Amino acid sequence: DTLHELAKARAERGAEITRSLHLPAPTSEAVRAIDEHWNGAGLPRGLSKHDIPLLARIASLAQTAEVFAQNAGPEGAFRVATERSGTWFDPDVVKAFLATRSDTAFWARLHDPMVRQHVAGFEPPSLAIHADQDAVDRVAYAFAMIIDAKSPWTVRHSLGVSEVAVSIASFMGLDPGEIRRLRRAALLHDIGKLGVSNRILDKPGKLTRPERE
Repeated sequence: DTLHELAKARAERGAEITRSLHLPAPTSEAVRAIDEHWNGAGLPRGLSKHDIPLLARIASLAQTAEVFAQNAGPEGAFRVATERSGTWFDPDVVKAFLATRSDTAFWARLHDPMVRQHVAGFEPPSLAIHADQDAVDRVAYAFAMIIDAKSPWTVRHSLGVSEVAVSIASFMGLDPGEIRRLRRAALLHDIGKLGVSNRILDKPGKLTRPERE
């Protein structure tokens, strides 16, 4: 059905993007399985229990907990995790999550403007990836894939813009460095769409003034 196909497309696109960034295979598999459920009722493959990669089980709970924490505070996140333990979520992962209930410093850091730096601090220095120019190109390409997947009206749009722009620049005789920067700019030219609701992007009728703004 349509829901299954959308879930499959989301899983495959996410896995493809992580591969394009040269991230480890377990990362791709975690993204592919993030919507699987502990009881086997998830999507897209209906995996269950320990057939679901551990990283996916953790990320699955994290994405749900984040939404509920934003809207109902930490207790809202704990409540939904408890309610769905053994159905959506691995009970052991839920148990580990509930252990953060008394860690008020942890929860306070989530609202700190420096939250990204806090998260980065958990990364072992030996695993840090330092981006060279080729890696920056891969990141731009990956974001273009994410942008183009935002709406069915823009499939391959960013990639197409980059191909046309590079062709024009090559014909004009721009040097390789300029062409490389132009390609990145073309890939990322619509990145602001990621912050726009699909209710606006895919609205079939005329946009109102607030929607245009």
